[in-house]
Amino acid sequence: MENKRYRTGYACGTFEQLSRENIRLLKACRAHCEKLVVGLVSDDLFLRMENRRAEVAFKERREVLEALRYVDEVVEIGWDNICKQDSARQIGYDVCFAGVEYGRLYEQDRICLKENGADMILMAPESMGSDPDPLEDALENVHFDRQIILFGTGRYFDAYMERYGEKYPPEYAVDNSQEKWGTRRRGVSIKAPDVLKEADLKKKFIVLCCKDYFPVAEQLRRMGDVDYRPMCYEPEFARTDEYAVILKEEREYLGKSHEILLKLLKEFDRVCRKYELKYYLICGSLIGAVRHHAFIPWDDDVDVAMTREDFDALKTHVDQEWKEGDFKFLDYDQMGNGVFLDFMTRLVYMREEVPNNIFKKASSKMTNGVPDHVSMDIYVLDKASDNETKHKIITTLIRGVYGLGMGHRAFIDYGTYKNESMATRFIINVTSRAGKLLPLSWICRMYEKLRRWNSKEECACYYESNGWTKCFHMKFPKELFGEGTYLEVCGTPIMAPAKYEDFLETHGYHNFMSFPPANIRKPTHSVKSPDIM
Repeated sequence: MENKRYRTGYACGTFEQLSRENIRLLKACRAHCEKLVVGLVSDDLFLRMENRRAEVAFKERREVLEALRYVDEVVEIGWDNICKQDSARQIGYDVCFAGVEYGRLYEQDRICLKENGADMILMAPESMGSDPDPLEDALENVHFDRQIILFGTGRYFDAYMERYGEKYPPEYAVDNSQEKWGTRRRGVSIKAPDVLKEADLKKKFIVLCCKDYFPVAEQLRRMGDVDYRPMCYEPEFARTDEYAVILKEEREYLGKSHEILLKLLKEFDRVCRKYELKYYLICGSLIGAVRHHAFIPWDDDVDVAMTREDFDALKTHVDQEWKEGDFKFLDYDQMGNGVFLDFMTRLVYMREEVPNNIFKKASSKMTNGVPDHVSMDIYVLDKASDNETKHKIITTLIRGVYGLGMGHRAFIDYGTYKNESMATRFIINVTSRAGKLLPLSWICRMYEKLRRWNSKEECACYYESNGWTKCFHMKFPKELFGEGTYLEVCGTPIMAPAKYEDFLETHGYHNFMSFPPANIRKPTHSVKSPDIM
């Protein structure tokens, strides 16, 4: 029997279709070890990764893999064991096979596995480009304020520009050839690699545009903690490698966000108790309290609501409580530099930065140091007219004023509205362009007049006058809120509507005790998300 270098090897993929290339790949892996364990992505994780259900269910994919003579064992891979370090503890392998050098996490995994007696073997070929595309997954996961830099300006540079250049344009390129410094290629300036030594590497994402990229990767690692990807990869393995990066970063982001969101809730509760003000946990935050007695595991924001009377009373104490220190009260017209985001009022935790896209559409113009800080949304419950026609007119006008305000954002990506109706796209286009011609102060005055239109009337219902524009029309009977009740969030009692189950049903959260499909279970502020009307 042939002597193998390794006892147990490990490879992971979706293996939705077992192609000849995949069979050859598994055969090549098995050549290194006496036993090959294949990690097979579960149906739930597949749905999350691909945003669709697998054409071949997990059970059938497993049976096909187990029938191969190169595969000795198949294990199910989900959220908890997709990362190499987690799977190593579960399986106990001494070699694993990767499809790409997946940047920072690749280095961390390689070092950690080495310390525990396991090696990493890269199975990347000398070609690039596939469908689905692991490199595009990595590019899509790049935080919006990080710059994409290309290293190398030959044919791989050209391939990048043709395949990704329009959607993910590079800030500039670097090259080790001195004669290229100071020139341009395909409209991109080329600089010396030393420019990276002076840069904040945490805000750079570098794509290695060269075939023999190993010396370049080592060159980058000597510069510091840099995140990079080569354009050469083995797609079946690289797909799960990249998703392991996404889920690890997401797990860390959610852990830190939940820690801060709880601080925000505790602080807000403290101040409201102090001044005898009522507030109510709502929306996904309320579902988290009811279903998990904590935050929803994948949720990254927290929402509370207050009646107009209590909200106005709260504002009289803002300077006394939050003028300086860890917390900042931020009303919708306090973004700074004449910029508009939405009509939401927020309490922001200022002590610690956590990269997110909450303020993405305004951050480049904001001057108050708020971007990349976690915040709590404060919804205002204004009176909703009992006259349905009047209520519809008022909320429609508020939506129009919101559209005018959008003209004062730092940028608008009209492409994010491609799934909206033609009428909605037309209204967004017209109102936002018209709004640029109007002073933001005038737009805000109009909004305040509209949202308070029924303040002197006796009304049976409230509406969320500063929430998601598609929900403006919703009316909530006052008795749903009442004196409120307390529910536990991570062991802390937080006020909720008195009839919180009825509130959730009225808001459209039917069957809220059940988990949504796996592709919905992801944070909305850590990756790119569309504009909200």
